[in-house]
Amino acid sequence: MAKYTSDDLTVVHHSAEMGNWHEVVHEQFSLLRSVGLTTVHATHVGNGATWLKEEAKRNDITLVLEQTDPNIAHYETFAILFIEREAKVSNKPILYFHTKGVSAPDYPGKRQWRSVMQKAVVERWQENLAHLETHDVVGVNWIDAPAGGHSH
Repeated sequence: MAKYTSDDLTVVHHSAEMGNWHEVVHEQFSLLRSVGLTTVHATHVGNGATWLKEEAKRNDITLVLEQTDPNIAHYETFAILFIEREAKVSNKPILYFHTKGVSAPDYPGKRQWRSVMQKAVVERWQENLAHLETHDVVGVNWIDAPAGGHSH
């Protein structure tokens, strides 16, 4: 497997100011730093963009705040629009993740979903870049199965 650097991709993070979003952003920025991804393009919904920038700085993350809006009902829209624009002007792969579960911080399934997303997408970013040499997309899909089923 080839050795990739953080310059080989564009990291896009979306945060929504609800629930335990401070805790989740701290967790995610710490993870980014630990895996060597320290330049992040971000979108944010809510009024906490100042805190978001400060948290990035505390974690030695260079944060490029692409768009912020106080209306949380925009959800991930701004991130997806930024990703679309970026894909049109750059050949770099895009690593996208978000503050999954902040809308329901007490729901264990969403915490597990976020954990799986972070492990598969963020922790394995170098492995994923190698897969992109032969595939168009790499990611994870979570299905929170009803009672008796199996989540994945």
